[in-house]
Amino acid sequence: MSRSVLAERFRHYLNEPLMANLQRWRLQLGAQMLASTSYSVARIASEVGYESEAAFNRAFSASSKFLSRVSAVNQDRLMRLGLQ
Repeated sequence: MSRSVLAERFRHYLNEPLMANLQRWRLQLGAQMLASTSYSVARIASEVGYESEAAFNRAFSASSKFLSRVSAVNQDRLMRLGLQ
């Protein structure tokens, strides 16, 4: 199956582009790890597939829709880490 066919089918069945789904999933995993571990942001970024802490911070901060849904994450920790 070609990449374009996969992307088309993914979007058709899940109503969301493949890469958007992947980014949302990675951010959700990162948010869960921020809330449930004492790992550094750099370690979490690496574990969820970002090349750097800065890339993770940009993706996390840019996703205001996502941030509004991350109620399980300790807000104080997010502020200390500069993610809010």
